[in-house]
Amino acid sequence: QAKQQADRVLIGLERRRRTMATITKDVLSTYYRAMAAQKYLGQVTGLLGEAESALKLYRRIEKEQAEPLARVLEDQRRLITIVAHLKNIQSELQQAKVQLAALCNLPLHQKVNLTTPAMSLPAMKGDIADLELMGLLRRPELREEHYQERIDVAGIKQEILKMFPAVRLLASFNLDANPYLVHETWSEAGLVASASLLKIVGTGPAGKKSAEARQELSQMRRLALAMATLVQINLSRHQYDVALEELSTASTLRGLEERLLKQLEVETLAEAEGRLALVQQKAQVVSSQLQVDMARVDAYEALGNLYYSIGVGLADDLPMESSLEEIAAAVHKGLTAMSGGQLPTLPAAEEVSGAESPKVFDDGLNPAERKAALDRVAAAGEYGRD
Repeated sequence: QAKQQADRVLIGLERRRRTMATITKDVLSTYYRAMAAQKYLGQVTGLLGEAESALKLYRRIEKEQAEPLARVLEDQRRLITIVAHLKNIQSELQQAKVQLAALCNLPLHQKVNLTTPAMSLPAMKGDIADLELMGLLRRPELREEHYQERIDVAGIKQEILKMFPAVRLLASFNLDANPYLVHETWSEAGLVASASLLKIVGTGPAGKKSAEARQELSQMRRLALAMATLVQINLSRHQYDVALEELSTASTLRGLEERLLKQLEVETLAEAEGRLALVQQKAQVVSSQLQVDMARVDAYEALGNLYYSIGVGLADDLPMESSLEEIAAAVHKGLTAMSGGQLPTLPAAEEVSGAESPKVFDDGLNPAERKAALDRVAAAGEYGRD
């Protein structure tokens, strides 16, 4: 029971590590999304004012019938589309600040100035097989299941020991004040053994089978989690590579949009058509700039998902009694390692291959003998007998 309680403590530590990894991953992406909101919200608001002013101008031109009606209505439709697009961007930016406040447990309307520079995005050039092995070794969910299997193995031992006879050792020192006794003091000792027939025949074997079924379920659950972990690692690695490509494309497109805006500012005319083109291009530039930052946020999120899928957090192995300053220092160190693409060192191959699953009793066999015995059982089809 003490060993089971110790494993339950380890399960609690793994759940704490998983929770910290989830929080830091979510805060990382939301922080840079809120930083983009802080950077572009004023520009979007000002551009909305320009677009609405141009829309009023077109409505006045429509009333005065100064230009062909079809072209004026077409330009109004384009302007309304721009206004709707800008309002969508404004709404998304405002939501990012609220989400960050919720994650950091801050008042929703508190003004926060975000000044941290953008973190570099490393090129993950490691072998995918190494990432898969690291995920199988470090993923908190898999380690939880390993500890749970050890608890279930201890449960099998408990059920076996319950069927053994109960043994009690008795000893006493006696004194009697009767003067007619030959011996007024004497000592006695004894051994009492008792057994429950019900436990030996009924509840004992049933409890043992139930505990073995729980262990088998733990093994199957861990196997399913291992397969899901491998899928997540491969998917997150692919998503991170795609996010880096999208960031590069968005940066190139932003440069083209900014050059086009400068050219339009030089060539624009005073009439309404020139104002429409200028407002439209300004909106396109802001949208392309925001797209770059959103692509960078997606890359941060994909990088965080990659580290999460292989079980590497920003503040792993922190003691329970760590102070806020110690946690902050560990997170800063973890962010530095993440921005450099650093990963923990994998154990040696012989250490991994030598790791064994929990077992009820040590059978005293060496690995070759154990494998031969398992092969004989498999050939005979005697699964689950002993």
